[in-house]
Amino acid sequence: MNRKIYIRILMLFCIAAFLQTGGALGQENRLPEIDTDSIRPILDKLEKNIPLGGFKIKQDERLNALLRKHISYNDSVGIQGWKILIYHGRDLKQAREAGALFNTAFPDLDMDYLVDYQAPDFKTLVGAFRTREEAYRFHQQIKSEFEFSYLVHATIKPGEMK
Repeated sequence: MNRKIYIRILMLFCIAAFLQTGGALGQENRLPEIDTDSIRPILDKLEKNIPLGGFKIKQDERLNALLRKHISYNDSVGIQGWKILIYHGRDLKQAREAGALFNTAFPDLDMDYLVDYQAPDFKTLVGAFRTREEAYRFHQQIKSEFEFSYLVHATIKPGEMK
């Protein structure tokens, strides 16, 4: 028999034997018994919303500065999300009319519209959704009035989401 094959078989046998004994040893360990009398006061305090104690977090000021920088960057750039396009064309007046029609047709939705210009077209966008599923559910509500509307990928500013 080839020496390499013999060594591999021997190694596999050793590993299998080791794992088998390790599993048997693991089954012998038992969980420690918990004294329920000592836990009862803690549970009583938690149920009554009484704080168990205080703690103080000490952290480097540079971490706070880094977090503030991250927050300000996200506020200026926005996040990737979804909007619904209800008008796409070259007429600014029609783009604004589509937004006004949206506001009158769905006043209870409390959503603003945005007229965006990307040469040479105007786009009227409504909503600001983090996921496509959220946008799709909303789109199903307005589809009866805006049958040619569709979902578009967009950058959403933090103030736009409600």
